[in-house]
Amino acid sequence: MNIKETLRNSRLFSGLPAGDIEKLAIIALGRNVRKDELIFSEGEEAGGFYLLEEGKVKVYKLSPAGKEQILRIVTPGEIFGEAPVFSGGIYPAFARGLAQSRVIYFPADRFLAEIRGNPELGIHMLGAMSRQLRRFAGLVEQLTLRTMKARLAEYLLGAPADSTGGVWLDITKRELSLHLGAQPETLSRALGRLQSEGVLEIEGPNIRILDADQLERIAGGGQ
Repeated sequence: MNIKETLRNSRLFSGLPAGDIEKLAIIALGRNVRKDELIFSEGEEAGGFYLLEEGKVKVYKLSPAGKEQILRIVTPGEIFGEAPVFSGGIYPAFARGLAQSRVIYFPADRFLAEIRGNPELGIHMLGAMSRQLRRFAGLVEQLTLRTMKARLAEYLLGAPADSTGGVWLDITKRELSLHLGAQPETLSRALGRLQSEGVLEIEGPNIRILDADQLERIAGGGQ
């Protein structure tokens, strides 16, 4: 997939006129990312932001004790590292490849020059950042107000499923536990309870939802 096609298919730039896509493609820089490769570090000067073309990237924080908390898992078509671009600040978190990936990098100075001449592009960017803020607000609510079992139920309900109700975990259970703000053994216990209650059937990374109504009740805080 070439850069222009990637931009046209992305959530941020879809709907822009062909001429604007052409201008953005000129300033965009493609980069391959290996699995576990660090893309940027917390505290590093933010010279630009990224669009994920293919693969998977995690954005995470580290506590002073070195404990990792995954803030989001970026999927193709999404941007990341955009928050400090408008303020000339620093990246507030780390980003690392979860798989062999390809990203497109937009230097902040050149992208901001495009926005100054194209208000519609600026509106698209504000919309993307608003969605990010809502996602982080939801993450804070989950980590502070909801049980592990409820967080896991909500995650499974939002995961892609096949016609039989099967869900395939495309991240490891360790990564999922970090994403949900729990220890791996806590996640394993929650999965085990849902299986023993007849809500799930688990075989390795494959999970079949047996009782979607009950899973929805658990996600909503019911038992």
